[in-house]
Amino acid sequence: MRALILDYNGVVVNDEPLHMEAFRRVLAEEGIELSAAEYFTRYLGIPDRDIARAALRKRGGSGSAPDDEIDHILSLKALAYRDLSRRDLPEVPGASELILRAAERYPIAIASGAIRVEVEDGLYRLGVRDAVTAIVTIEDVRRGKPDPEVFMTARAALLRISGAEGAPHPLLPAEPCASFLVIEDSPAGLAAARAAWMPAVAVTTSRPRSDLKPADLVVDDLTELTMEAIQGI
Repeated sequence: MRALILDYNGVVVNDEPLHMEAFRRVLAEEGIELSAAEYFTRYLGIPDRDIARAALRKRGGSGSAPDDEIDHILSLKALAYRDLSRRDLPEVPGASELILRAAERYPIAIASGAIRVEVEDGLYRLGVRDAVTAIVTIEDVRRGKPDPEVFMTARAALLRISGAEGAPHPLLPAEPCASFLVIEDSPAGLAAARAAWMPAVAVTTSRPRSDLKPADLVVDDLTELTMEAIQGI
């Protein structure tokens, strides 16, 4: 392994329940019910815009919702999430320790379907922002997971960034994708990693082990993920 690429929601912070609750509050005002089972089986790991579009389509039939209506839903949802996360932003056990320890050996990127302000805020609150080399969010790509674009963009970002004190980073453009290890918690994220030809570790934060079979290794939390395990994949 030459680098680590971590998802954010469900891998660094266990905030998928907060995202679900934020969506439930906003959609309820539109007369749309969103159950926990529906969120975690249908929408986990996919971009918020796609969730809003699918929810509005459920209310209004087969036609596509106007972009301004989707933008309105997303704005309200972001405000609801900020309110919920301000009170509590639970860390996935072992996440900050893993990032700080791994950063001594590997460049680290975050590749997330969340918006940048949420990712930056969470990393600063956990005290690990300076250990992360690159951040790629939904604002940086055209297609969200399960499309591999976010992971390929993170890989490209790591290849462009110089190492400490201006020295060239040990990664080279010719490095194969198999040298970049993805850490994910959703089937959509694992599908994106597979499409990018990157090995993956899955964390059972959001889905049971039976849904995470495409992963090369499955752990219950990041306290189980050692440097030896990473290098052995």
